[in-house]
Amino acid sequence: MNSRSGRSQQIKHNYTKIYALTAALCLVVGLIVGLTVAHFVRLDETPAHTEGPGSPTSFPSETGPLPTETRTEAGTSPSTTEPPIGAISWVSKSSADIKTANPLLPVSAELPFTGMPSGVVNIYAKRETRNDRKLQLANSQISVNEEALRAFEELNFALIESYPEFELLILAGMPTDGTTGSLSCSDGNKELPASDHAAGYALDARYTTKVDDKTVSYQFSDPIVALQTAFLFEKGAKLGIIQSRVHVEERTSSDLRHLRYVGIPHASYIYQNNLTLESYLNEVKGYNINRRLQIALADGTLYEVYYVASSGDTTSVPLPTENVQNNTYTIYGNGTDGFIVTLKK
Repeated sequence: MNSRSGRSQQIKHNYTKIYALTAALCLVVGLIVGLTVAHFVRLDETPAHTEGPGSPTSFPSETGPLPTETRTEAGTSPSTTEPPIGAISWVSKSSADIKTANPLLPVSAELPFTGMPSGVVNIYAKRETRNDRKLQLANSQISVNEEALRAFEELNFALIESYPEFELLILAGMPTDGTTGSLSCSDGNKELPASDHAAGYALDARYTTKVDDKTVSYQFSDPIVALQTAFLFEKGAKLGIIQSRVHVEERTSSDLRHLRYVGIPHASYIYQNNLTLESYLNEVKGYNINRRLQIALADGTLYEVYYVASSGDTTSVPLPTENVQNNTYTIYGNGTDGFIVTLKK
């Protein structure tokens, strides 16, 4: 009995060791299999999409290339420092576009304009007549951009409607050939490339009227015409025209004859906030496509403005696809380091 009992206990002990070894082996195998599976699962996971915003797959555009402007190629870095939000299209601009003549291009001795302005016309040849009245000219060789001319004419007609005895007398613009020569009047000692007239959007003017059957003229700063000047500057802002030398850091210029066309939303904001063109452009630099300057006009029209820094020879300018489709945007170079984008909503 004792011999059988001992053998039985030995068998049980052996089985117990076998079971323990088997369990341990299964545990090790299971651990190896688990680690292996986890490793391949991690390899098979798809990471979050990290392509730059210039890639069409990041921000698909619903439009094809514009007739004269192309969307950015994949891999081209846009000039914004944060990814644009929403449906975005990209428009390519060259470094030369920064200094192309436009309504917002500042011109001075520090930022001379040596290019050829576009759309410039001779005022004498292109001016319109309304109710037998038209822009009066100091001479027949004054030129300006045609878009600007239409705004100046509307301003003159508005002045005549409110004050029939007054009208504008245009003293200086840019030479007819658009390339050489000095300017008269307020820019008499300034060569054209350093003059605000050089880009083709500025005119010097004063009032002309009849007194005792004699033609006389008044500067905008003359106290006798203060009422007319207040009207002129307010109405001008609604038509896209500013008096760009009135206010500079609490100093008031006496040279009020200089009028500059910058476009309706910009003129409205500049006038309402007592800015110069240069200070306005500097303020716009604080805005980007995700944080835009809102400009609401009195008639309810809304504009949005933002800045895109230049990124070298080619800059990818982001715009909402809706504005590209509707052609309700402009892109203007600021003359130094980037572009001003204006959207009409």
